[in-house]
Amino acid sequence: MKYVRFILLIVMSVSILQGCNTAKEKADKAEDKTENVKNAAENKAENVKNTVEDKTKDDRKETSDSNTNNNETKDEYDEEKFKLDNETVPFTFHKFKLKVIYENDKEYKAEFEKEEDDYLEAEFKDENINEEIEGKEAYDKLKDKLEKLTFDQNTDTNKIIEEVTKEFDLNPDYKSLKLKVRFEDGTEKEYTK
Repeated sequence: MKYVRFILLIVMSVSILQGCNTAKEKADKAEDKTENVKNAAENKAENVKNTVEDKTKDDRKETSDSNTNNNETKDEYDEEKFKLDNETVPFTFHKFKLKVIYENDKEYKAEFEKEEDDYLEAEFKDENINEEIEGKEAYDKLKDKLEKLTFDQNTDTNKIIEEVTKEFDLNPDYKSLKLKVRFEDGTEKEYTK
C-alpha cells in the first residue's frame, strides 16, 4: 500500500507541477499578446507620424516648386517685357508687327508693343540669317529703324510699305508682307502686300 501511495503522490505532484506550468505558459502567452499589441500600437503610431512628416515634406516641396515656377514665370516675364530707364518711346505708334515671308518660306519678323502699364515687348526674327532675339535686345536692334518711320494713319498704304521696306532693308522679292500698327490715339490699321 505504501507503494500505491507513493505512486499516487508522484502522479499528483506531476499533475500539480504540470498545472503550474500550464498557468505559467498562459501567463507568458498573455504577456506576449500584451507586448504584441503594444508593439503594433507603437508601429501604427510611428507609421502615422511618418505619413504626416512625409505629407508635410511633400507640401513644402510643392510650395517650393510652386514658388520656383512662379519665379521662373516672373523671370520669363522679365525677359520678355521690360521698361525703359528714363526714356520715352520715340515712335508715333504703340504697336508695330511686321511679318514678311520670302519665296524660300523663310520668315522675317519685327515686333514692338508698348502696353498700358508702360511695359514694352519686342521681338526680332530673321530666318535668312538665323537670328532670333526678344526683349530689350530686340528693342535695341529695332529702335533706330522704328524711329526713322514717318508714316501716320492717313498715309497711303503703298507709301507705308515702301518706307518700311526701305528702313528695314527688306529684299523686295518677298512672297507676302503683313504689317499691323496701333497708333498713339488707339487707331489700329493693317497693311498687306
